[in-house]
Amino acid sequence: MLRIDRLQLLRLGAELILIIVGVLLAFQVDAYREKRDNQSRTLTQLNAIRSELSENLSRLDRVIDLQEVVTTAQITVLRIANSEEPFPDRDEMGQNIRRATMFFRTEPITGAYDSLVASGDLRIIDDPSLRAELATFMEDLRTPFEDEESSLLFRTELFGTFSQYFDYLSIRAPNSPLDFPDPILEPNYEGLLDDQRYLNYLGILTAIESSIARHYRTLREECIELIEKLDAAIAET
Repeated sequence: MLRIDRLQLLRLGAELILIIVGVLLAFQVDAYREKRDNQSRTLTQLNAIRSELSENLSRLDRVIDLQEVVTTAQITVLRIANSEEPFPDRDEMGQNIRRATMFFRTEPITGAYDSLVASGDLRIIDDPSLRAELATFMEDLRTPFEDEESSLLFRTELFGTFSQYFDYLSIRAPNSPLDFPDPILEPNYEGLLDDQRYLNYLGILTAIESSIARHYRTLREECIELIEKLDAAIAET
């Protein structure tokens, strides 16, 4: 009878051990699945931010290229107006004068980043310095330029003077951001370049737009650096 009791105890002990092992294995499986799901979710979120940064970089490249054309035209007009060099081809001069009045801005996208911040999941980025850099960049990207209002003011004044020498009425629309409708009336380029008020406004506007262009280039460099750091974080996940 005592022997049977011992066998039963051994059997019960073995069953208990199997149960404990099974529970521990189940916990390990659940922990593995949770870790895998978290890793997958983290990669998805990090890749979403990375894609968003890449799109913003493309937009910055685009606006920098366009602003470069504008500021080059502004400098060209000012140089010709303040020099004794021969008057250039009228069509080329007209194109430069018209481009000098233009401006370009980028429309940032921050949806993936904002969603991550709102959900409280920004700490999926382990590096606190990277989180801080990303937050600063996104804030700078969507904050209006300090001299934006001044740019608008001087551009308005510029157009007021400009309109005395040009007529922008046309039967066709521009085909590209840097294309312009042909004016119906013959433009008075010489009169415009002799107008000191116009030149003063253009000089101030050129300085403002050049400053904004430099800001865009700084943002571009920051964006490239963030993409590289984010790629490293994704590779380590």
